[in-house]
Order: sequence, then structure tokens, then C-alpha cells
Amino acid sequence: MIARAFKNGVVPDNPFAVGKEMVKERFGTSNVYFVLDKLVAGSVKQLQHALGRITDGLLGALPGAEGIKSVVNLFLNISLGYIDECCLGYTFYRHDQNPYKSAADGVVIYAQNWKTLLKDAAKTTFVVILSLVVVTLVAFVIFGSLFRLFGWSGFVAFILSVLLAWTVKYAFIDSWILVKMMCSYMQVAPTTVITFDLYGRLSGLSGKFKELFKRSGEEEPKPDFRTAQPTAEIPVVPIVDANVDNQPRFCPSCGAPLTSGMPFCGNCGGRIG
Repeated sequence: MIARAFKNGVVPDNPFAVGKEMVKERFGTSNVYFVLDKLVAGSVKQLQHALGRITDGLLGALPGAEGIKSVVNLFLNISLGYIDECCLGYTFYRHDQNPYKSAADGVVIYAQNWKTLLKDAAKTTFVVILSLVVVTLVAFVIFGSLFRLFGWSGFVAFILSVLLAWTVKYAFIDSWILVKMMCSYMQVAPTTVITFDLYGRLSGLSGKFKELFKRSGEEEPKPDFRTAQPTAEIPVVPIVDANVDNQPRFCPSCGAPLTSGMPFCGNCGGRIG
């Protein structure tokens, strides 16, 4: 619904029913949706673990680093924990291509715009921490006053305050984070020109992303190499081959004509060996 709102400017009166129909129309069967969700979520978790190992290595030797690492992990959870939702939302925004291709593009778009999105995530992290502190303090004042009136333990009142704060986070704040991160993502995604080199880099970091990218190519229609003709969208620029003089070459992955001097295919992003 967030992706629809960005594309059409309105949210329908019955968002749940409309969203359900959009999923059915886009994916055909729920199995396709859940496979795609699993691939994107797995890609994100692998990238998040890679960054987590880097931060652990940098902060591990510092005294009292556990508190800093907790804040950093919260920041990573906010900045990276909603990439899968953003990418799945992008598959509805880009209805003109298969969902695997849109999801793979979505991850690359997030990686290309990491500075802007991480800045927004940092602001969101600050608001979340401030909200948790405020809710905890307000709850502790209420519970502490009641417990003190009855002569009960103040420590139990503090534990209840923390539990209430986390309940509020899961019930309300997490939904706000999702909307906030989706809005930040959708503001940059439509105008981003994808750098194909990132497909290879992300595939090297995440086996799940490599599988997702591979599926995106499998879902695309394959042209016949023998009859491939130049199109208006992909102009043919002949590349001189040492063995065959002045013969145009085609991508071994998708069959699209190759552009001279480009190390990547302009259609599928595959590296040309």
C-alpha cells in the first residue's frame, strides 16, 4: 500500500482487500511470493551479518563496548532490517518487469543510495531510542508510585516499565519505522540509475542474493542468439573480436547485443568475460 500510495498518490478505503488482490495479481500463487520473500530476507541477513562482523571487530577491543555495540546493532536493525520490505514494495512499484528482477534491482538500489538511507536510519534510530526512554520513564513513574504505595519492590516496577516500553515498540513504533524507511526508500528508488557492477559485488557477499539475481535472469525471456536483431532500446555497437572480424557479440547470459567498451551487459548486468 505504501508503494501504491507513492505511485498513485492515494490509499484505498479498504487497503487490506486491495493489497491482497495486488499480491494475487503480481505473484499468481502465494508460493512465488514467499520464495521471493525468503530470498530477499536471506540476502539482507547475510549482508547484515557481514557488516555486524566488521563492527564487532572494530569495537571488540574497546572497553565498555557492549553498550556501543547494542546501539550499533539497533541502528543496523533499523537501517537494514527493513530492506526486504522495501524491495518487496518495489516489486509492486515496478509492475512492468518480473518480481525477481524488481527485487534484485531493489537491493542494488538500496546499496547505491546507502548514504542517504543510512542518514535517515540514523535519525530514525535516535527517535526510537528517545521514544523508548520516554515510555520507560513514564511507565516507571506510574508503576513506581503504585508499587511504593503498596510497599512493593521498585526493581519489579522497573522491569514492568521496560516490558511495557518494548510492547509499545512492537505494537506501534516498529510499524512507524517500516513506514518511515519505506518512504525514504521510495523517494530515491524511482530516479536511481542502477550500476550493474553492484550485482557482482553483492553476489560475492551473499549467496542468497546471487540466487535471487540468477532467478531474475531465468525469469526474463531469452532471445534466440541466431535471430537476435538490434532493437531501439538496446542499440548494437559492434565489438571487434580477434577471431571474427567486425562481428557483433551477444551476452552469453541473456543474449542481448553488447556495447563496445562496457565490461557489463546493459540488459542483465552480467560481467563479460
